[in-house]
Amino acid sequence: MNPLPLSQIAQFAGGSLSSRDGDLLVNKLSTDSRTLKPGELFVALRGENFDAHNFVEAVAKTGAAGAIVESNWTGQVPENFALIRTEDTLQAYQQFAANYRRSLSLSVIAITGSNGKTSTKDFTAAVLARRFRVAKTEGNFNNHVGLPRTMLEAGSQDEVAVWEIGMNHPGEIAALAKLAAPDVAIITNIGVAHIEFMGSRERIAEEKGALAEAVGAGGTVILNADDPFTDRIATRARGKVILAGTSAGTIRADEISQSGIGTDFTILEGAHRCRAQLPVPGMHMVQNALLAVAAGRVFGLSLEDCAAGLVAAPLTKARLQIKEIGGVQFLDDSYNANPDSMKAALHTLVELDSDGKRIAVLGEMRDCRQRNTRGFAKYSRRGLDVRSRRAFEWHRCAWRSCPDQRQPHRANGGSDRAFRGSSFVTGEFAMMYYLHRLSEHFIGFNVFLYVTFRGIAAAVTAFLGTLVFGNLVIRELTVLKVGQPIRGAAEVHRLAELHGVKQGTPTMGGVLVIGAVVLSSVLWARPDNRFVWLALFSMVYLGALGFADDYLKVTKKKSDGISGRIKLFFQIALAAIVTAVFLTSPLLEVQARSLYVPFVKSPVIVNMSWFTFVFFALVIVGASNAVNLTDGLDGLAIGCTISPAFAYALLCYAAGNFRIAEYLQVPFYPFAGELTVVCASLVGAGLGFLWFNCPPARVFMGDTGSLAIGGMMGVVAICCKQELLLIVVGGVFVLEAFSVILQVLSFKLTGKRFFAMSPIHHHFELTGWKESTVVVRFWILSIIFALLGLATLKLR
Repeated sequence: MNPLPLSQIAQFAGGSLSSRDGDLLVNKLSTDSRTLKPGELFVALRGENFDAHNFVEAVAKTGAAGAIVESNWTGQVPENFALIRTEDTLQAYQQFAANYRRSLSLSVIAITGSNGKTSTKDFTAAVLARRFRVAKTEGNFNNHVGLPRTMLEAGSQDEVAVWEIGMNHPGEIAALAKLAAPDVAIITNIGVAHIEFMGSRERIAEEKGALAEAVGAGGTVILNADDPFTDRIATRARGKVILAGTSAGTIRADEISQSGIGTDFTILEGAHRCRAQLPVPGMHMVQNALLAVAAGRVFGLSLEDCAAGLVAAPLTKARLQIKEIGGVQFLDDSYNANPDSMKAALHTLVELDSDGKRIAVLGEMRDCRQRNTRGFAKYSRRGLDVRSRRAFEWHRCAWRSCPDQRQPHRANGGSDRAFRGSSFVTGEFAMMYYLHRLSEHFIGFNVFLYVTFRGIAAAVTAFLGTLVFGNLVIRELTVLKVGQPIRGAAEVHRLAELHGVKQGTPTMGGVLVIGAVVLSSVLWARPDNRFVWLALFSMVYLGALGFADDYLKVTKKKSDGISGRIKLFFQIALAAIVTAVFLTSPLLEVQARSLYVPFVKSPVIVNMSWFTFVFFALVIVGASNAVNLTDGLDGLAIGCTISPAFAYALLCYAAGNFRIAEYLQVPFYPFAGELTVVCASLVGAGLGFLWFNCPPARVFMGDTGSLAIGGMMGVVAICCKQELLLIVVGGVFVLEAFSVILQVLSFKLTGKRFFAMSPIHHHFELTGWKESTVVVRFWILSIIFALLGLATLKLR
């Protein structure tokens, strides 16, 4: 709320101010004495079972600025405690909120309906947040007290508000709509929620339709094209009417598919098509999302903007959330329930693939007091087809009435065993990850669920594996006589003197790093994760290219192997493969086409179109070649790899964790979290290889390792949508590559060299720095660059 003087608050509320200075600024009104903070204004509401006037004297002692009370209240408060007296505090609270709303330059979207209000609100706010500063209803504060509270959360910084409006009894929608004064109204559907108070669906439609009437002639009403009451409600609208539905309407959906991590579909508007995805399963969620898209179109957003907002929409908890506990997959829809929402949740449970049993656990719906849980179960069963009804074991879960001890017991005598051994998400096979299922019988095995634990274990495994097999690999490379050729004096006179003693040191040691990363990742990561396999494939692919390059160098006894053009061809081919993986997957396509820039929470380009391939190619080619150029001193490239790998392990963890991604305002990618294990494996393998590669090196990793490591880091950056941040995190590699580019340009344009030699680490060697000094100082720089990259997460 914008700070307002007490005199203006009293004017807005229609009350009279007594005591204290009327110019005192207040920035919050509160109806809860328990959470009231010093300087805030208390609103003493009166209800059937409570009277907040009993707490006014207490809040006066806590530093509150004052209170809104009824005119006849006679309590004792300090002289400096302001009182605003009114005939009815609830009406004053609502009147203040209405006047405050009019004081803001704010476009308001009001949402009501029997089901889907909260999800539609979340989707709509996420879509509009792509372009506007948005205030939205938190939780379900949507009644005669909650709506004013929500309205007062908005401030002058906000451009659009998305407010939810609920009802239990006739006449409530019209009253609340008058407070909100919406510019756009969304009515999700007409169901049977609160039918015990309304009598019939027709009367519910009549009540919900009042929101359409509240929108002026210049506004817009968005309706569900698939709802049977839509035509009736549309006739009551004075403004423009837009219909959105899964099978009809101006905005429609097609090619809908669901999985355990979400739903993907195609948005249709006329001849325009756009692929979209939701971070939640459910056909009814697609309907809610289409209403949000319609709202986005009203405010001028493209379908691509809308789709980008949907994919990362932060949804209210317990709304069809997928959770795994003790090896069992739960579909948590416990936020609230009525017969229609229960039927939708059960349909979703049926439609998700499963190799095991499906168990429906139904709680009491205390809001619907004229029906019991068994009645709702029968209602919901009738709404399902025969196949669906047979798919379930039905359990009624009754809850004790004490609000502080909501512990479940089985009303039908079912035991906890009914919940074990079932899973409705396919592909849940793994190696070490699979051990979490033993937590049903043994303590401690649940840690195998957590990517943090598996990431640490992967790093340790890769490190130990590298140490164990390092001597064997070096011995075999020595026997094969694959020694590193050193450029002669004719090529680099001074450098040949410095590095001549390294002639014959085994190269191709990158196979040790690649092997450790691949084996550790396969052992500890979830094998059903496509990003894991994409990263490992990229590493092996470029490792093979580097191996061929090293082999030619060794056999020719020269420092040049495969030509640059051939290398570039194969690197671009990998970029094409990576691009195809993203753009042919409906779950990945929308996010992949977006371009994110550090310090900016929203993508600067929503749809890169054909440039997506070019961009991916630049990232992969640039990253692999930059690491390759850095690999020129003992321990330099591998040491400078460890910090960026660790940084991207954290970035991938954040990108794959919805709550962290939402908090840090970074792109959310549900598959990216498992890349934490891959990056951690690279950290461990890097430390292990450094054991043998530190000065004086017993083995070089060669192009086999440098191309593989750089290329994989580029792919990881693409997978977590932090491509441009790689420039900061991998700052040492960027400096090395830039020094080569600058050296070449300088020589071609002026005939003079900018550095004594490039890459830049050789420049410092030739100016007198010892090799170990260059390496350690570059390690320090790599740590600083990685920290700077991570710091950008809080600067958005």
